[in-house]
Amino acid sequence: MSAPDYFGEIGILRHIPRTANVVAGEGCRCALIDGQQLLEALGSASPSSAMLARTSTLLEATHPAGEPLAGAVGT
Repeated sequence: MSAPDYFGEIGILRHIPRTANVVAGEGCRCALIDGQQLLEALGSASPSSAMLARTSTLLEATHPAGEPLAGAVGT
């Protein structure tokens, strides 16, 4: 990963436990955004097509088609 990459959004958007762990291989700076604040910010503006495409790609990689999303709303 490199700037301006991000992680942790899938769990918040899908209401599921996180789908990956991240370990820094060198010094880095990270910002912590409260999940509820992220949802409120996304609710006040349309998410970019790039964010939606990235999230879909990551979700497909971590949860192949047909695999239930444990903890997801409605499951």
